[in-house]
Amino acid sequence: MFLKRFLKVSIFLCFVIGFLFLFFIYYRIYRYSKIEKKFIHEKQVEEQRYTQIPYIEIPTLHISKIIKSSTDKEILDKYYIGIWNKEKNIDQINHLVLAGHNVKSVFGTLHKIEIGDKVYIFYKDKKYIYQVSLKKEIYITEMDYLKDTNYKKLSLLTCTKNNQIRLLVQAIFQESHSL
Repeated sequence: MFLKRFLKVSIFLCFVIGFLFLFFIYYRIYRYSKIEKKFIHEKQVEEQRYTQIPYIEIPTLHISKIIKSSTDKEILDKYYIGIWNKEKNIDQINHLVLAGHNVKSVFGTLHKIEIGDKVYIFYKDKKYIYQVSLKKEIYITEMDYLKDTNYKKLSLLTCTKNNQIRLLVQAIFQESHSL
């Protein structure tokens, strides 16, 4: 009787120890792969900063994306951020307008941005710093918000649940410096 009970308890303990061991290994692999993915992403971001590829970063929203030179459907549908005013280079535009879909991997969290948050644009070995000054929903017919200005400004546009309304975030240029 004692031997049977001892064997049952021993088997149960082996099972629990084995389960905990497997869980520990799985957790270490999962954690390592997550850290490795984050490291690889940060390295790619760092490498892109020092190239000619425009890049946007909004630290408070954890947004880091490449900027493409157009807002054509095929570009936006691949979940890129596109330049609305594509006729010039980023450093030649006073009012830079960027658009992207309202999905998690692009501007899905843009509604959480706060007045005063910083937005960074990286281009040609320079970092352009903007500070958010306006967050507003506008109708697609309200194009005055996107007109060029005589001062440096950034506008971010994304769709909302209403097809006729866009979320507009505007930020005023603060400073730029070489990287």
